[in-house]
Order: sequence, then structure tokens, then C-alpha cells
Amino acid sequence: MLMTERFPTIDEARNWYVVSLDGLRHLKRVVDGAKPQHVSEETLDQIMFMTQEEWKAFIRRREDEHEAFASLALLAACEGGIRRDCAWRGADSNSGNVHHRRFQRLNSGAGHISLRSIIDAWQGALGRDSYFKNYLAELRGLYVDRNALAHGRASLQQFNFALIYERLSRVRSKWRQVASDFKGF
Repeated sequence: MLMTERFPTIDEARNWYVVSLDGLRHLKRVVDGAKPQHVSEETLDQIMFMTQEEWKAFIRRREDEHEAFASLALLAACEGGIRRDCAWRGADSNSGNVHHRRFQRLNSGAGHISLRSIIDAWQGALGRDSYFKNYLAELRGLYVDRNALAHGRASLQQFNFALIYERLSRVRSKWRQVASDFKGF
């Protein structure tokens, strides 16, 4: 049996985000008196005997954490897709691709390729006058914010998963319009 590799997509990250939020909602039902079925002992230890104010603060912290960590997962899925597309475009077996030479040169250097370099390569491939440059700039901005969180320079409250997902979906849609063979996120 032939197995194809699967990687997380931004749509799968969105699904995980929604399902996990359902878990937080279930936790609220437990605090309101529902049976604590399917709740870990660690979580029960944290929430037992909380006052209403403590519970509200606890849930707010978990929601902030959830937004930030889900946003990181979303942006990681996006970055992974962009990197896989870059590797695919630069592969010797893909020499017929219109952007092959540009990405082959990018992939030929030893070591890590920055996401900025990949985005810059796309900018060069599509031209500075392409309307898509604004979408690439938007994508760059999202990764500046992501890097701030990942490197401890942003607070958890600065992230809104739904907004980031919407922006990435729009970029992906436009990217596929300008490069119909785009395989990213």
C-alpha cells in the first residue's frame, strides 16, 4: 500500500481550534454542576473549590492561551506549506515549472532558508508591480507578530485566531490565483 505524507493545513488547524474551544465550554458546564466526565484529574485539581471570580479569571487565561497557541499552530501549518512548496519548485524532478530556476537557486544554498527569503523569491517571480505584493506584505506582517510571540516579545492577548485564519485564507486564495500550481498551506 502506498502511503502519502500528510501535513497539517490551516483548515485542520482551524478545526483543532474549534474542537478545543468546545473542551473549554465543556469545562464551564462542569463548574456549573455537570458531571465531570472526560475531564482529567489535573484539570479537576485546578478548578475544584474555585470561587466564581477565580473561575472567570481561570477561563480568561485559558482562552488567551488557546488563542495564542492556536495562532502559532495556524502560522506553523502555513509556513510548513510554503516551505514544502518551495522545496517542490526547486526539486530537479520539477524542472518544467515556470519558477523552477529561482527556487532551485534558493534551495541550492546549504542550510536553513528563511521564510522571508522564500516570500522575497515569490515577489521576484511575480514582479514588483504584481497586485499580489500586498498579500505577500500582509503575510510578512503576520510572521513578524508570530515571531514576537514565539520569542517572548508579545503577550497572549495580542492574538485573534479567527482574524489570522481569515487573512491567511485570503492570501492563500489570491496566491492560487497567481500561481495555480501553488501547493502551500
